[in-house]
Amino acid sequence: MVGQFIKDSAIINNSFKTNFIDLGTSKTIDEIGKNPLGKILRYLSIVFQTFKQLLVNKPDLIYLAMTAKGFGFYKDAVIVLLVKCFQLPIVLHFHNKGVHTRQEKRFDNFLYQKVFKNTKVILLSKHLYFDIKRYVDEDDVYYCPNGIPPINQDLVTKRLKNETPKLLFLSNLIASKGVIILLKALQILNKKGIDFTCNFVGGEGDVTKEIFAEKLKELQLVNQVFYLGKKYNSDKTVIFNISDIFVLPTFYHNECFPLVLLEASQFGLPMVTTFEGA
Repeated sequence: MVGQFIKDSAIINNSFKTNFIDLGTSKTIDEIGKNPLGKILRYLSIVFQTFKQLLVNKPDLIYLAMTAKGFGFYKDAVIVLLVKCFQLPIVLHFHNKGVHTRQEKRFDNFLYQKVFKNTKVILLSKHLYFDIKRYVDEDDVYYCPNGIPPINQDLVTKRLKNETPKLLFLSNLIASKGVIILLKALQILNKKGIDFTCNFVGGEGDVTKEIFAEKLKELQLVNQVFYLGKKYNSDKTVIFNISDIFVLPTFYHNECFPLVLLEASQFGLPMVTTFEGA
């Protein structure tokens, strides 16, 4: 989403002549980890497009949203090293983290040294500098918090306190996003006789709707907790408007600065979340 905001930015497009290459080899969350042949062909196309841009258009600056670790890092590192062969200035923007978890591995450490040499970096917060501290002087780091387009405030209804508090979890159903932790917390509320309802909104991840339903039965929450699937645009606006408290107890390994926290803020929702990333 942030990549799309940047691509569509009037400020950027009015200030620079820009060309964009989509570095993604997975088109959807469901495609991650699947269709390896298609991804290889897509990646080779990305490398070719990059080489063509560098050779023909000879850009003055390269901006790249970098993956911090793992196979995604190796793919992006090839692009970065290709750019460096042309001796062009490059800015790396990180929306994820994990460099420090791989820096003791010899091959990764070697690549990080090459990738970060003479490179400017954008991070989402000073709380994330520790992740690249070994490789990048802080003078070469810029801090740019995430942002989202402002919502039309006419769409935000005047908040009425629900007689029974309505909690909202809005993210993919991934265990490390805090799905199970939240369900266990709700079980505690229920055992204490505290009235509430909680809506879970988002796509299925490693917690499927079947696993979720079984967990509700196990924790005796079928009358208080509801999985509503994915919600977009006006449907998402409605769910924010009818909620009282937003909850995201995430410990997701790539978590840096969830956009959903900014969305919840726009609707004036108090939030319960974790000190994770930015």
